[in-house]
Amino acid sequence: MKGNLKQLREEAGLSLSEIGEMCGRTKATMHELEKDTANPTLTTAYSIARVLDKSVYEIWPNVLEFTEEIKTVRKIKLD
Repeated sequence: MKGNLKQLREEAGLSLSEIGEMCGRTKATMHELEKDTANPTLTTAYSIARVLDKSVYEIWPNVLEFTEEIKTVRKIKLD
C-alpha cells in the first residue's frame, strides 16, 4: 500500500526511532511501513496519523483496504 509516510515523517522532523516510540512501534516496523514491505493495522495507522497530525488518507491515499476493514469491524460490532 504505497504511502507518503517517509515524506510526512521527515517534514515533521522525526526519525524512525522517534515516530516509532511515539506510536508504540519499533524502528524496524516503521521502516517496513515506509518501504511498503508491510501494511499497518488500523490501530497503527491511526496512531501514526495522530502523531503526524494528518489523516490516514493523507498518509496512505489508496486506502480501500482500510475502508473495507472498517466496514467489517463495524459490522462485527453491530452483530
